[in-house]
Amino acid sequence: MPGSIYVRDGRADASVDLVLGPSFKALTAPGLVDQTPGPIVCTLPTGTAGAGG
Repeated sequence: MPGSIYVRDGRADASVDLVLGPSFKALTAPGLVDQTPGPIVCTLPTGTAGAGG
């Protein structure tokens, strides 16, 4: 998700929360989503590195 940030929490499972802001317009059509396996890359918010569990 372009512009996403990673916020670590204490959950033991692999669930993910996605919070959409006011600039969100629409989801990408499923057929246009690149489903090639690869690394997950996201940005840590400033000042939160190592925060959480």
